[in-house]
Amino acid sequence: MAALSELSQRTLEGVRSLEQSWLELCMD
Repeated sequence: MAALSELSQRTLEGVRSLEQSWLELCMD
């Protein structure tokens, strides 16, 4: 179970960083 929560945590972080770079691209 711990591995699953760690995986979802990393996925969330990845999505957030992706969103951030996407926002920066749109703001240009």
